[in-house]
Amino acid sequence: MSHPDKVSSPRDYVNALTADDRTEGTWLQDRISAFWEATETGEYDCVGGFSLCRQDLTDEVDVADDVSATRCCGTHDEVWGPSPAGHTYLYAFDYGH
Repeated sequence: MSHPDKVSSPRDYVNALTADDRTEGTWLQDRISAFWEATETGEYDCVGGFSLCRQDLTDEVDVADDVSATRCCGTHDEVWGPSPAGHTYLYAFDYGH
């Protein structure tokens, strides 16, 4: 996604996004929603430590790895892609603590 340099509000940020950025965001929202809708009630309890990153962006992966290093108990990782823009995303969280 593009990241506008200077915005004064979240609305300005959203307005500065391209149509492709919005499509990518909607695709990710749909993946996350579908994952949780398909999950059995009680399958994951005490969920936290969420991370979502684009696999080809080293800085994003490094942050996700830092979050992953602090996880305890159970962990779950999903790999989704290709997105409409051709990217692969990593979605992860921990649970059961």
